[in-house]
This record gives sequence, structure tokens and C-alpha cells, in this order.
Amino acid sequence: MSEEAVYHHLIPQTYMKPWCFSGKTILVYDKQNGCWDERNIENICGINYYHSIRANSLYVTPEALEKIFGFLSIYNISCNGIKLDTLEAMHHNYQYYDEWEIRYPKGALVPKKQRNVFKTQIQQAKFNDIEEQWSRRFENGWEKLIREIESVLLAIKNRLPFKLTRHAFSELVRYYVMFEWRGFGGNLEYSNAFNQIDEMLAFSSVEIPKEERTLSFYTNVLEEMKHNLLVKYFDLFQDGKGMMQTYKQILEDNCTAVFLIASQGSNFLSSDNPCFRFKNEKDEIVPFLLHYLN
Repeated sequence: MSEEAVYHHLIPQTYMKPWCFSGKTILVYDKQNGCWDERNIENICGINYYHSIRANSLYVTPEALEKIFGFLSIYNISCNGIKLDTLEAMHHNYQYYDEWEIRYPKGALVPKKQRNVFKTQIQQAKFNDIEEQWSRRFENGWEKLIREIESVLLAIKNRLPFKLTRHAFSELVRYYVMFEWRGFGGNLEYSNAFNQIDEMLAFSSVEIPKEERTLSFYTNVLEEMKHNLLVKYFDLFQDGKGMMQTYKQILEDNCTAVFLIASQGSNFLSSDNPCFRFKNEKDEIVPFLLHYLN
């Protein structure tokens, strides 16, 4: 995926691809309207710049700061008498950009026209490392993993010896976590935690003016906080760190893989939430991942 990518998939294309009946065309059912439609998987189940880090983002990395503000390092910048001599300081004070005093290295004041050029450059900069890492490290890996699982299922079906390697199981759990947290429904505990915070502090009632929204889908403070923390966790997880990694390890240490195969000829649909959980007859929570196997 290139840096110019705008539309970030919450349901990865690699997951939707096996459901396609022609090229990248998939059959979509609208539950609200009760109708079917043909759609290209490149253009559904995503949100513009969903995993991007931008100026004013609550979560930012040193690499993102360099991408967004690095070009300003050669200038002498201050805001209300306070020097902004680090990229982090520029980021935290970007909301006051119109009050910045920007000077060339030799001391001359940068004219307003050039200041506006700088501002446009900052606004257009988007750090897409999370989405790029997904494409580079995990997109094709899912197809390889599914082929291995298909061989196991075929052996089970034909009553032949089979073995699901520990590595394959670990990777299956990893993708489950990524699909769950990345999807529209998201992780249940994560959502419940923010619901409890909102009950106490009512952040969802604090609206963000359109002109101040880092991303267009932030309508209130709760959404901005929840999403930025999610971006942080996803960034850490792709490097094997953080809360999502802990969650993944808990599942891996306490779950067993059970494969349920739909009978031939049965109608089988996925959804915009490929991962979900339910309670079994023992009142145990069971993680569940739907997928179409060719």
C-alpha cells in the first residue's frame, strides 16, 4: 500500500477476497434495507485515513513527527515567546500555528505567504506506517496461513493424519486479534471501558467543531480519545508489544482451535464483524472467526 492511500480497510481485503465471485466483486447484503448489491472490495468496509497519524493527533510517534514537521527543523520558531525547538513542541502547539513566529536561520521573518505554504504542507502530511505495515507484513501472510489450515481441514475430512503447528495456531490467534480490534465492532472490553468512562465524564457530549477535527469522523471528544488510543495499541501490536499483544497471549495460552465446517450447499455469509464471541453451554466465552475456505 502506498503512502498516497486514502481509504483504509477496517475489514481487510485479504479477508474479503475469498468471498468474491468475479475478480474483486463481492455480493453485499444491506440488513437495514433488505437488499443485495455488487461491490468492489477496494471500496467497501473502510474509512478515509483511519490508521493515519496527522498534525494534532493525540497519539504520535517520532517517525510521524519527522514526516509531518521535520522540514521545519532548520527554522527558528516560537509561540508567545516560548521556543518550539523540537518537533514534539511543534506538534503540541500546532493548534496555535497562526500565532507562531517563524524565522529563517539567519533571523529574517518568514512572510505570511510562505507561512501559509508551510501550513498546507503540514495539513496534507499523513503518516501511514500502520497501514503500510499491515500491507507489507500481514496482508499476504493471511492467505498463506489459510492455505495451511485448508490442508489440515482436508486431512480431517479424509480421515488422514494431520497436524496444526504451534506457529500456525499462534498466527491464527494473531489474525483473530487484528481482525477483531480492526473491525467496525471492535474489542468488546475496550468499548465497554470507554462506555464506563463516558458514564462518569460524559466526553461524548463534548462536540468537536468541524474545523478542529483531526479526522472528519471525530464528532466528539470520546471518539477522538478512543480512536487515538486504538491507533497506539495497533501500532504497538504490530511490533509484538502492548495491550493487544497481552490479549493475544491470553487467548493463545487458554484456547484450543476447533474448526466447524458448514455443510455443502448451505448459505453461509460473513459480515462487517468477522470476529465475535459467544458463551457456550458451560458459560465460557468462546472467540469465533468466520472465513470462507475454497
